[in-house]
Amino acid sequence: MSRDIFKKLASSNYLWTAVNLSLPFLTAYFFIYKEKSES
Repeated sequence: MSRDIFKKLASSNYLWTAVNLSLPFLTAYFFIYKEKSES
């Protein structure tokens, strides 16, 4: 039982890390796209 909980925590932690790593790239891409469309 406790092993299943640990597996869930580990998988959600990897997902959270992936989201945190991709967020800066997404925001940077968004600002670059916004600047290009305005000019």
